[in-house]
Amino acid sequence: MKLKQGAFQPAEVKHAIKSTKSGKAAGHDSVVVELLKTDLEERTKEFTKLFIKVKEEGVAQKKLEQRTNSKATQEG
Repeated sequence: MKLKQGAFQPAEVKHAIKSTKSGKAAGHDSVVVELLKTDLEERTKEFTKLFIKVKEEGVAQKKLEQRTNSKATQEG
């Protein structure tokens, strides 16, 4: 499985933040969605830069491949 090609666009990131359900805390850090939605324009800029950097460094693709390989090993 490959990640979608091309850079993350601010509009995509903004949409993802806005469409996340309120009252939820994603992950171990317990950061609630409402916090991410404060100052949406600034958060959009920050997250877009972060996502692009992670993608450029190949971190997400490596993790995806590890999970895929691990799952295939478990099934096989």
